[in-house]
Order: sequence, then structure tokens, then C-alpha cells
Amino acid sequence: MPKSNRLRSTDLHCIHRLTSDCRDLGDSSSLWRAHFASELAKLVDADLALTGEFETFTHRRRDIGNATWGFDHGFDVGGWVLAQELLRKDPEYAITFRSYAEKRLTNDGAALTRSQLVSDEEWDQSTEWQMVYRTLGVDWPLYCFHSMSNTDDDAHGLILCRKRGRGDFNLREAAIVRETVRQITAMLGQALSLFRDPCPTRLGLRARQVLKCLLEGDSDKQIATRLGISRFTVNQHMKRIFVHFGVNTRSELMARWVRRAWGQKFSWIE
Repeated sequence: MPKSNRLRSTDLHCIHRLTSDCRDLGDSSSLWRAHFASELAKLVDADLALTGEFETFTHRRRDIGNATWGFDHGFDVGGWVLAQELLRKDPEYAITFRSYAEKRLTNDGAALTRSQLVSDEEWDQSTEWQMVYRTLGVDWPLYCFHSMSNTDDDAHGLILCRKRGRGDFNLREAAIVRETVRQITAMLGQALSLFRDPCPTRLGLRARQVLKCLLEGDSDKQIATRLGISRFTVNQHMKRIFVHFGVNTRSELMARWVRRAWGQKFSWIE
């Protein structure tokens, strides 16, 4: 493993491009997270990525939401299902997660490899390896979670893994992960929507089309003409949209977009 964790100018450029792309997708939590997980995994040559938010990280961890990337590469999803079942029964079963949570108390946002968290002997004998990672067909988990607020408990981040038989992540790759997670976490709840935020992708297609027209400044009549529907239908969709986003007027809806700096990318319309 290389001794240097120094980031190169090309690394910083790739991180900037990745975070900028996520920002463009930021009004859809599912879309920006899928891009975040897949592109960061590719950047550090990982084969599987699990990203999520935890309402409580250090004690009885409560998972707000998670997303995955890489299962279409032939990994056994049964291992992931089993991991979730084991977490529900005993959140402390995962020795790498437990070790990481302890180390993170004095090093928030640290990106740590499996070899930095547990010994090979502990790992080989653990339930985590025997029942989850071996089933999945992966090894060498790298953890990186960063505080989402002023508390040390709420956290966002990811776990990256490589196929069994491959080597551990090196220090530079860990540094890339740490810096990317730091920048992404800083945008959560603003340019990047949270799991708990109302998301356009959870609306039906026609409602999303009406939403796009609304955000582009069309009147009810213009929306009806543009989409080939009645004004009554437009109004029904608008009611659903307002309820979904917790607003009462067009101006409140527009203010929400401006405040979050989402712009007019509308990635969710496709």
C-alpha cells in the first residue's frame, strides 16, 4: 500500500466534476445518490457501493435510507438481505462497523480500510465475514461517514468493497473517498436532497410534467395547452404537487427551488 495519501490535481478535478454532476441531479435523492455511488466507486476502483444516512450512528443505529450500486456485477444480493436482517436483530454484529464508529468519534469523516479497523484473524472468524461478505462475494470494506449536522450522531457516507481476491484500498484512494464524502455531505439538505425530503420522482409522470411547466413559469392555461390536458386536470395535479412538497402556492414552490439552488435541470422528468 503506498505511503502517501496526497491527492493529485487530477483527483481534485475528478472530485469536482463528480460533485458538480450530483448537484445537477440534486432535486432527486435517488438520482444523485445513484450517480454518487457509481462514479465514486469507479474513481477508486471499487466493485460494490452501499451509501446511506443514519439518524443515529454511534449507538442503536437508525437507517434513514440507503442506496446501492454494483449488484449487477454478479454479486449475491442474498448477502445484502442477510446483512439487513442481522442489523435489525443486533446492530453491533458488524465488527468493522463497530470499530469504525468508535474511531469516528475522534476523527469525523475518516475513510478507513478493513485492515485499519480489524485484524485479519478477527475478520476471518467474524459473523460479518462468514455470513455476509463471503455470501456477497466481496471483501476489503472501506468506510467513510461524515456528520450531517452539529451533532456527532447523524451521519452520511458509504461503504465500498472489492471482489474477493483483490487487494485493499490504498491511502490515496481512501483520501479521495474522504474528500468526496466531505464535499457531498456539506451540500445535503441544500443543493442535494435528503432521503426524507419530498422528491419529484415520487410523483407520477403527468404530475412531474405539470411540475416542470410550473417551474418554467407557465400559467394553468399554458400548461393545459402544452400538455394537451384540461385546466381541471392541471389543477388536480397542482394540488397533489403542493401537498407533496408541503407548500400552498406557486410562489412558495418556486421559492423552494430557488432556495435549494436546484435550477432547471429537471433530471426527474426523463
